[in-house]
Amino acid sequence: MTAKMYSLTTCVALGVLLGACNPTPSVTYTPPKTGTVNGYTIDATNKDTIKFNVSALDDGGKVILNGKIDSFTVKVDEVTGNPESNNAADVTATTTICGQYTSAGGPITCAVVLDASSSMTSTDPDEKRSEAAKQFVGRISSTDQVAVANFGAGGKDPYEDLHVYQSFTADKALLNKAIDDATKATGSTPLWESTVEATDLLSKAAGNNKIALVLTDGQANGTGNVDTTIAAAQKANVKLFMVGLAKGQIDERDMQKAAQMTGGLYSKVTEAAQLNDLFNKAFNQSQAFACLQVVFKLKGKVPAAGTEIKGTLTIKMNGGQFVAPYAVTFL
Repeated sequence: MTAKMYSLTTCVALGVLLGACNPTPSVTYTPPKTGTVNGYTIDATNKDTIKFNVSALDDGGKVILNGKIDSFTVKVDEVTGNPESNNAADVTATTTICGQYTSAGGPITCAVVLDASSSMTSTDPDEKRSEAAKQFVGRISSTDQVAVANFGAGGKDPYEDLHVYQSFTADKALLNKAIDDATKATGSTPLWESTVEATDLLSKAAGNNKIALVLTDGQANGTGNVDTTIAAAQKANVKLFMVGLAKGQIDERDMQKAAQMTGGLYSKVTEAAQLNDLFNKAFNQSQAFACLQVVFKLKGKVPAAGTEIKGTLTIKMNGGQFVAPYAVTFL
């Protein structure tokens, strides 16, 4: 054996030995203590197919950033609004993991956009939206960046419909003051024009996890449309988190489409007192999430428009499990 060959053989053998002595450490995932169903979308073609967005939390209430969902099950507790049957036993559910659990992409760059239309006087007379937005801000870290704006009460240069009260910062005192200033109820609902302008604001900011968190309580009555908004968000790599206070009619179909087409979130509540929960779930979604698909059939058929199904998802993940409630209104 030549010296060169002996040296090579020795190096290979040494490498194998060192590898055996120092194996690659296994990854340990945090088991969940609890979790949330953050929102959902309904498939535009298959109207019985629901995609839920879920996040897992540790025993300290922090969002778990990585892991693996092994399986999940669906429990149906209540059915209302169906013309044929409101019996939960008539519902079947077929499950699929449509997106494995993953981090959302690091520190957030988020524009919090509040509806300032006059109808907020009746839908949120106690200004719970301000409390909810401040709760969202309270959870950000020093590496996150948030801006605060509203729409409906008149825009501020350079925007026609969007009024920016605070540009991107992690300073919670400045953000909370801006939320107070932005909590108005005096105008109309130029929802899509304002969301396009929020996307423009985000396009000029740094960061890879960009979100427009847009709250509205009514139907858009401006000249913009959802398709233009989606195109602008996709171009700027902005996820649209469309959240509704649905005491009356909101543009659910378009809001779901905006969320689905931008990798964002759609969710709604019916009472202003529930806005804290809604904004909390939006923050969870901004950190990490999975997609869980459920096909619901009621007596073997697609649930009729207006049908609401409520229940729980039991999700096995990271060696543990959590149970989270859901509520779906079919369109």
